[in-house]
Amino acid sequence: MSLFCAGLFLVYISLNHRDWSIFFKSQEELGVSYFEDNINDKGEGLRKHLVNVQGAWLPTPYGLTLLPGSSGQLTLEFRKNPEQGVLVNLWFYKTQGITNAVIFASPSGASTYYKDIDVRGNLFFDISELTHGEDRFRIILGCSVPPDFPAGKTLLDKISISFIDTYHGNFPALSSFLACLFAGLFLIFILKNVFRDDLKVWVASFAISLVFILLLSYKLIGFFPSMIFIAAVFICYAILSFRKDKRLWQDNRIYLGLLFLLLVYGLEWRWTLLQKIWPLRLDPDAQGYLSLARQLSWLYDTGMREPLFIWLVKIFCSFTAWSNLNLRLLTLCLSIGVIVVTYWAGVRFFNKVVGILAAGFISVALPFVKMSPRGLRFEIFIILFVVFFIRALSKNKKEQWAIASVFDGLIAGFVCLVRLNTIGIIPLLWLYQGIRMKWNYKMALIRIGVLSMLIAPHLYNNYQISHPPDPFHSVNIHTRYYCNQEFGGQPGFPTQEEIARNAYTGEPISFLSYVFNLHSLGDVINRTALGLVSIYLGYYTKAVLFSNNLFFYILFILGVVALLFSKKRILLLFLVVMEIPQAFILAYPLNWSGVLEQVPAMDWRLVLQIAPFLLMITFYAPFGWWEIFTQKVPAILSKFRAKQKTRVEGEVPNSGRANQD
Repeated sequence: MSLFCAGLFLVYISLNHRDWSIFFKSQEELGVSYFEDNINDKGEGLRKHLVNVQGAWLPTPYGLTLLPGSSGQLTLEFRKNPEQGVLVNLWFYKTQGITNAVIFASPSGASTYYKDIDVRGNLFFDISELTHGEDRFRIILGCSVPPDFPAGKTLLDKISISFIDTYHGNFPALSSFLACLFAGLFLIFILKNVFRDDLKVWVASFAISLVFILLLSYKLIGFFPSMIFIAAVFICYAILSFRKDKRLWQDNRIYLGLLFLLLVYGLEWRWTLLQKIWPLRLDPDAQGYLSLARQLSWLYDTGMREPLFIWLVKIFCSFTAWSNLNLRLLTLCLSIGVIVVTYWAGVRFFNKVVGILAAGFISVALPFVKMSPRGLRFEIFIILFVVFFIRALSKNKKEQWAIASVFDGLIAGFVCLVRLNTIGIIPLLWLYQGIRMKWNYKMALIRIGVLSMLIAPHLYNNYQISHPPDPFHSVNIHTRYYCNQEFGGQPGFPTQEEIARNAYTGEPISFLSYVFNLHSLGDVINRTALGLVSIYLGYYTKAVLFSNNLFFYILFILGVVALLFSKKRILLLFLVVMEIPQAFILAYPLNWSGVLEQVPAMDWRLVLQIAPFLLMITFYAPFGWWEIFTQKVPAILSKFRAKQKTRVEGEVPNSGRANQD
């Protein structure tokens, strides 16, 4: 089967090699050029393009704002090659009570109008068709704010424009390959299974399933066309198998088939997004990863960045080409791995149904889909961290202790080489694992030795490049960023103007010094608790992960409660412990008044590594509550009745003797 799929893919590549050649072109060969600047008074690049300004726009350290109760409009004009495509990436912050609008206009009089854009970050617009054949275009930004709008709050931040010479008709479509793959798999399925069953029943089941999925895809879900076919095949297979064997849902083949379905669905979802946004300029962090990988001289020469992700970028782009597109493709492929490890973790911690449901959610969840082509290290960190978590909290006595020790040390080292700040949670998890598995000193030393060998060169590189020397520079430089966000402008700290020029400016500071030297113990405890509530009950879970879907949010709460009554409650403890540092950082500038609805100032990506576990807990809820009502409640009632019976039996003889006396 694997050889068939690989052969079909090679045939498809050969027939469409001109489209797929885009992944073997360098950034220069792709013909993409960029314009990017901040939308404020200091943005010299944008000031050259301003043709009209209406309203009292005021500069902030990060963009432009308006006076409370006022309105304004900016008109920008840009020139281009008439044949170039144009994508606009706009940071336009929408908050309660604000009215905003964006108009794209061409000299011919054609225009596109967007009103009340509800976005708290970047949003991209493809205006290639509008500007095709034109040598210039205009962007008109309008906004009005209510009288109670906070003074100094940024409204317009940054604009980035991509000019693409080879934009139209050169990106490979994945749907045609998937349709061919499904057709081939379907043929194999027919030859191996259908003729052994009742053909009439199979055809009827297939027809019913196909009609059902077509209606569902059109009205509710929005399945890609190629997914309709394979979904119908799986449903028919399930119907036929269930007619013969009621234990269908214990069969691993069913879950592996469903996982395959989710992987393909997730891949096509992400591929469609990549097709739209690949010409956009990379995030600054992603640009840094690509630049470091290209100039890498020795394995650990990666500046303040941990090296593992940069190694992957180096290997991938060396075999393809050095381009922003290939960096996006790499993280897209890694995001498919996130679906796989989520299923694996769900099976190891709970059951196959929980695993497949959690993996299915991640395959279509907007935070994961939108992050997948951004070229960041988010996906590789989730994969490694979930694997490490599985190893630490699960129990497997069948492994040889030496091989298991080396593997655990490698995984722990790789986790640290993606984010060094995770080194604090590793000893806690290993201590728990060692107690459960009854390690001897050899097992512990092998793990510690392998971990040390992997991270020691990175610590040495940190020591060499930092002033004063600091082996944990890659962690503490980000601590300086958070410290500046909180205390910037106060005596003894960089000014807001200095921070606007360089967010990492200022004297070096460690995370422990930042927490305990600049905050009282009561503030540390209060703020950490506030951050944990925000992560697990507030914005990060409710708004980001579940997109304010009340059903999934309530199901998650029910899953947490059910887990507290199960033997797996240790999972909750470690989830809380591992997020304590992030909780302290992310709590700024929240307060207890309305914490469940407040939007934290820090980046939500810092906590998405726990999303697979939160989803597992969510879909564990029905199983947990079924166990409570069918096993725990009857057991408690049985014990209560036994005590009552014992008490009654103990009282009867005494009362008899009393009567005799």
